[in-house]
Amino acid sequence: ASVAAIAGLTHELPDAWPRPETPWEAWVRNGIFVWSYVLPFVASVMSFRSALTGFSSRRVMILKAQRDLKRQKRKVVRMIRGLVPFKAKELVDFPPSEWALRSRTERWAQCTIFQTDLAGFTALSSEIKAEELIDIMNCVFTSIDFAAQC
Repeated sequence: ASVAAIAGLTHELPDAWPRPETPWEAWVRNGIFVWSYVLPFVASVMSFRSALTGFSSRRVMILKAQRDLKRQKRKVVRMIRGLVPFKAKELVDFPPSEWALRSRTERWAQCTIFQTDLAGFTALSSEIKAEELIDIMNCVFTSIDFAAQC
């Protein structure tokens, strides 16, 4: 009979006492903890950081594009005001693609179409302001209109 049976123990005793855990075994046990619990958390934090970085870089690109569009619109408005100051307020409110599609049309009962080539016009137009050029052109065409009525 065994000592356990004589002592009246109903369960078996282990063959040897449990030995202390080695550092390698502790690392493996803790490594499983890291892979199971910590790594998914770190991955989610990194994923969120990546998404946030992408969002902020796209936001910066959008803000830059909006600034560029505003700058281009100011240039177009200045150009329109320089070329046709009497129509600038009306034209600035519509995109160029809709200028010919507006419902309000202008009609003249009597109209003369006049085509001419003014010598030195290109050089002159690059040296003076748009308003001065329009005044000169108004004087030229007013003179031609006056001559046509006589």
